[in-house]
Amino acid sequence: MRIRFPIARATRPSARPSSRRVFFGAVLLSAALGLGLAPLGPPGQAAHADEAADASELTVEAPAGGPFTGLKVTVSKTKGLTSEALTVTWTGGAPTRLGFEANYLQLMQCWGPDPNAADFRETCQYGYSASLLNTSLGLGGEDTDGRGRIERYGEDPAEPLPEGAQSVPFKAVTGERTPDGSANDPMVDGDGKPTSAHQTLAEFFNPFTTNEIPAARTTGDGTGRVIFEAQTAVEAPALGCGAVDGGRARGCWLVIVPRGNERVDGTPVPERTKLDGSPLQGGIFADRLVVPLEFSPIGAFCPLGAKEYRTVGSELVAEAVTSWQPKLCADSGPVFGYSTIGDALARSQVAGGNPGAPGMAFTADPVTAADGPKQVVHAPVTLSGTVIAFNIDAATENAADPDAKARYATAIKDLKLTPRLVAKLLTQSYPADVPGGNQGEAAHLAGNPRSLTNDPEFLELQPFFKHFHPLASQPFGLMTTIGDSASARAVWSWILADAEAAAWIGGRADPWGMKVNPNYRVTDPAAAASRGDYPKADPACHRANSKVPPPGYCTLDLRPYSTSMHKSAQLTLRGDALSKTFWDENKLPPAFVADAPRQPGRRYHLAITDAASAARYGLYTASLRNRAGEFVKPDGAGMIAAATAMRPTAASGVVATDPGVSTPGAYPLTSVTYAAVNKSLDRDSLKAYAAFIRHAAGPGQESGESAGQLPRGYTPLPAAFRDTAREAAEELEKVAVTAPTTGPGGAGGPPGRPGVPAGGGTPSGTPSGTVLPSTEAIGQSDATRAIVLGVIRFALVAALVLGGTGILAGPTIRRFAGRHRMTLDP
Repeated sequence: MRIRFPIARATRPSARPSSRRVFFGAVLLSAALGLGLAPLGPPGQAAHADEAADASELTVEAPAGGPFTGLKVTVSKTKGLTSEALTVTWTGGAPTRLGFEANYLQLMQCWGPDPNAADFRETCQYGYSASLLNTSLGLGGEDTDGRGRIERYGEDPAEPLPEGAQSVPFKAVTGERTPDGSANDPMVDGDGKPTSAHQTLAEFFNPFTTNEIPAARTTGDGTGRVIFEAQTAVEAPALGCGAVDGGRARGCWLVIVPRGNERVDGTPVPERTKLDGSPLQGGIFADRLVVPLEFSPIGAFCPLGAKEYRTVGSELVAEAVTSWQPKLCADSGPVFGYSTIGDALARSQVAGGNPGAPGMAFTADPVTAADGPKQVVHAPVTLSGTVIAFNIDAATENAADPDAKARYATAIKDLKLTPRLVAKLLTQSYPADVPGGNQGEAAHLAGNPRSLTNDPEFLELQPFFKHFHPLASQPFGLMTTIGDSASARAVWSWILADAEAAAWIGGRADPWGMKVNPNYRVTDPAAAASRGDYPKADPACHRANSKVPPPGYCTLDLRPYSTSMHKSAQLTLRGDALSKTFWDENKLPPAFVADAPRQPGRRYHLAITDAASAARYGLYTASLRNRAGEFVKPDGAGMIAAATAMRPTAASGVVATDPGVSTPGAYPLTSVTYAAVNKSLDRDSLKAYAAFIRHAAGPGQESGESAGQLPRGYTPLPAAFRDTAREAAEELEKVAVTAPTTGPGGAGGPPGRPGVPAGGGTPSGTPSGTVLPSTEAIGQSDATRAIVLGVIRFALVAALVLGGTGILAGPTIRRFAGRHRMTLDP
């Protein structure tokens, strides 16, 4: 489908009365109160270019006869959107000059109801990344805030800002508006003191939350591809996309502004000089292409006040449960709440059957006698896996090879990783992953390659990386999550089942002489294979100069934890490593502040996440070497091969991967996640959980993006697993016939009351000796992680509890992390 929108010139509107705080509060309140009842919608089908097109894919064209004649831009999905990634591709563009000097696209999300309205440009979330791009690439360019008015090269006749104006105002969906900086509309703070455009924008969005793309590269054949993060009213309250207004979800727009190689006065842009001017400037914005975005509503899909049946456990099922919830509660069906907690804690809670405990837990590990009474039924519900997702741009601007140079800033699509390479990343064995390592301070890593890109083992598998810029191509570590999980146990089991990796992590050098960071050396591989977390063990800290107080920044500042695998995927898409290594003397009090997200051409991010989260955010995933010596991607074929080779465990109906078995074609980090239900529950709860399992084993295994279907990133369960699930549901239904109307287990509180997981929902099962980071080290928006997923109400409460704990414990933890060593042995 192709559409065209006529374009109108922009003019300045008048300001409206303020209602921003009321609206923002309403958005967060509706999300918090409706999470268990009202998911944000099924995860999207954001796809790579080689995947099947979505039914709502849309193509827009630049007007014929204009400066960008022939440009056609296609957006992979435009309806039923949530917080997800959209694949934007185009043809007919002029090749981008090296360094993003000219000929590129700029993308942003706007909320204005009419793309032809005079004030439409003021509704666009844009204003930070232009300066960040200039800084990261070492370019000139005078537009410092992305919304500025540039007139050095001639007056723009299409620019209506008044004399002396500094910036195109931003108007939030509530009508609140930033000043333009002119004499009649000065930029001042609450005390009337002069301030900057960035500071006025920060009230609505900032470099860490904006989804703007300041420069998307067009290749030599006139084509291009970029991943754009669609944001709902939860991630971008000032846009309000998806918020229910007048009974309908508010829509938004994806705006693409093509840039050529001429300034506003028609003169060409000199070599090694970046094109001036904000994409919001009148004459530049006039060339915009607009794509309508329809969002799923943020609101109550299930009846408020209904009895809620609680579920907890593995994040591996989060996207599936989010999709199933609204279908299950339709037509007065049961309402299910869901909160992600560590597998070990989830198993113990459901096994105990204590009053107020959740009645069903999701886990890849079976509930055993060690967890509690043997009254648990297991039902397989999802087939997915842990993945290593990446967002890597080809840093080949200085490559001698012309073909490699032509691929500068394009996305790397394939990556091969061995167990030993992943072990190197997880053990801070590259100097670049240790505070001060890039400055030559990591004496305990002497002789090791600086980073993954410099590792001969890595380059043997990926020879193209030899063309990367030696300094600008450094990865930002491997992002991991905090807490206990079966996912982490699967990673360590895979690593330590490999003879090469096990020997290396035990202290033996690899064939090129690289050794494990001694803080992570394993003396008991069998015991280490069972750990369920990712330690941050190196005690090194670094001070850039004497102005920085000791100890400087440490491991948890340089390579902090993410709060969830979902968040890890989102941050990887954004190019944000959560690092805090810049000492800000102007901050009160002075402190280390977050490093800016990386921009196109400089992104090199890897994260351990789940396959569904990687799919939601359009990330490529690495091929991992299995026991058969094959590099396998986490696709359906690889997961089916792994699932069919799984072996029975001590728990009835439960199978698991044996890391020591060689299975051709199997993806090594495949997981079958089970719903474990305590049979001592009351009658209604047993029936409700049986209904959940029946849906999961039936319609819930149909791949698709509609409510009730199986989202992308999951593989439908083989028939034998579905049969096992149905048998489990039947067993629960038989027990329900003689079960009491009330019992020691529970659905999670009285009708309509948000439940809170036992233990407050804090990260569970953290092994003794593990150093927990402070809230600051974990990253931004901890309390909104549950909102992003659209999960149960009490997940928000749990996240808030975690945040409060981190705030209280943070200073002590940070000091501890700087002084103590830790090995991988449990």
